[in-house]
Parts: sequence; C-alpha cells; structure tokens
Amino acid sequence: MFRLVVFLFCLSFWVSCASQPQVQPQKLDVEAELRKDSQEFSARNPESIQPVIKSKSISKPSVMVLPAGTKNLTESMNLLNNDSYANAASNAINGYLTEKQFNVKALEGSTQINDVVTLQNEIAGQEEDLSYIASLSFGADVYIKFSVDIRHSQILANLSAYESTSGRMLGTQTSTVNDNGTRKEELIASAMHKALPGLLRKVQAYWDADSQFGTPYKLILYFNGDFSNLDVAHSRVSTLLKQQFVKIQTNAMTDKTSEYTIYVNSQDCGDSYEVYNALRAALGSSFEVKKRSLIQRLLIVELY
Repeated sequence: MFRLVVFLFCLSFWVSCASQPQVQPQKLDVEAELRKDSQEFSARNPESIQPVIKSKSISKPSVMVLPAGTKNLTESMNLLNNDSYANAASNAINGYLTEKQFNVKALEGSTQINDVVTLQNEIAGQEEDLSYIASLSFGADVYIKFSVDIRHSQILANLSAYESTSGRMLGTQTSTVNDNGTRKEELIASAMHKALPGLLRKVQAYWDADSQFGTPYKLILYFNGDFSNLDVAHSRVSTLLKQQFVKIQTNAMTDKTSEYTIYVNSQDCGDSYEVYNALRAALGSSFEVKKRSLIQRLLIVELY
C-alpha cells in the first residue's frame, strides 16, 4: 500500500511538470543590438555620420608695405636702407603677412623699381602721395603704411591701410609695448605684430565686400585731343566704361584727366593688356585710344 501511494505521488508530480510551458532561452538579435549601439553612438557623436564640410578658402588681397611719410618709391627705399628701425618694422610686418598667407609684394630684389621710379617722376606734381603707383605697379591690392614712435618707456606702432586703386583708407590701428630693456628692433616687431590683427580684420572686411565685383584696376585717362567740350567727353567715357566693365568708380577728375577704378571679370581679362584691349573696344568708336603705360594693375591711357 505504501509503495502504491509513493508511485501515485511521483506520477502526479511528473504530470504537473510536463504540463508547464517550457521556458526557451532568449534568442539574441545581434543585428538589432548593433543597430542600437550605432544609433546611441551617433547620437553622442553626430560628426561620425555627417561628412565634414571644409570651409571655403578665403580670398586675401595682395599687400605692399611702405613707410609712412614717404611720397614716392625713392624716398621709401632710402628710409628702409638707412633707418634700422624702419627696416625692422617693415620686416616684421612682411613676415607676419607671409605667415598669415597673404601675397606680399616686397620691394627687395624687385627688377621693377627703376620703371616705377620713372613712372612716378612723370606723374610728380599732380599727386601729393604717389605710393599707390608703386603698389599698383607691383600688383598689390592694398598698401600698408607704418610708422614707429619711440617714447620714454614705450614703443608706439602706427599702421594705416589703403586700397591701391582708389586710395581709400581701409583702416588704422595702433599699439604700444613697454620698453623692458630688450633690443629696440625686437620691441618694434612686437608692437607691429600686436597691431596687425585688428588692421587686417578691417582690410579683409572691405576686400570681401568688394571682391564680388571682380578684379580692380586703376585707370588714368589723359584727354590730349582737341575736344570742343570736355564735359561731354568725360560723360561719354563714363557711359562707355559702364557698358563694358562690371563696375566703375570715379576717383578724381580734372579738365584734362579722369581717374577710375574699374572692376573686371578675371575670366574675361586676366592682365592689364587684356583690360586695355577691352578698353579700346569700349572707347574706340568715339576716341582714339593710345596706351601710355600698362604695369600690373595700373593703366595710363591717352585719348584723342
């Protein structure tokens, strides 16, 4: 009897266990887990799934550096050759600009100096400051003039930037450094480096705004013909230039001369000679056009 009871109990327990649902081991969805991990990583690191877009390269103007107080290239060269402080300032500015990847038009070693001096001498008397002639002749968009003032215990740097084609002032900047006993040339360099960032921001702002119009050239026109009415001749020239070029800006005008900044599409005109050909095409129907000088970004032309 006892054995029968034990047998029935065991049988009942076995049936009860067999009737319960079997617990299956959970299957691991590897792909789902990887997707989840990837999504969580991407959320934390959005740059990992987005292409890195490089910023567009910023166009920078070409620059020439000249000492303040000089009116022509001869005076500038004499000061740089004979004044160690001026030379130190010029070298510091040129070095800084080069490091910042500006195209620097340096005077040293240039073969154009004699030509520029001759050209400035031809125009002398008509302009108070002929620095723009040097700047344009070397192909500079902007020229920076500097001066150094050494006071009791400080070095003062003064910088001014000008647009070459129009002479427009683009900005000024000053800075001071204390005289701590270091060589004056090193202190001058430090003062220049301190002033340059602020000045270059102003220059770049103007350059970015104007570059949409194309490449600027300076045009000086001499009315050497027998014109019965010069006012009509001036007006006719302005009208024809506006029709030919992207933009023109009148800088100065006298009875016998006109000075313009003309903006050209660099794809249409790549140098001053091509600009001159476009000028002849524009004015040739109304004037006899004769070139007097074509140097880099400067055109001097006579009209008859």
